[in-house]
Amino acid sequence: MLKLENNDLTVEMKIKAIELLGSSLNTPTNLNGEQFNYQVNIQIDTKGDASQKVLFTVVTVKIENEDQSLLYGAVTVSSVFEIMNFEQVI
Repeated sequence: MLKLENNDLTVEMKIKAIELLGSSLNTPTNLNGEQFNYQVNIQIDTKGDASQKVLFTVVTVKIENEDQSLLYGAVTVSSVFEIMNFEQVI
């Protein structure tokens, strides 16, 4: 169990689950040792369920070319955290 504290609030939490929801890896073609530019996009979605006292977080990371027409790689991971004092902190 992890306790996070600041001056006004203590959060008691533990990780219940971590799940790989999806991943992909695509090798860029015709590079011939050349450098290439890319863009990293990170999306984080968080939802809570008060009845189960849990917080769900889904993180998606995508690596694409500059104009986002080619996807080089991506990963999506879900984490579930149990918040023991959910009513007090959420």
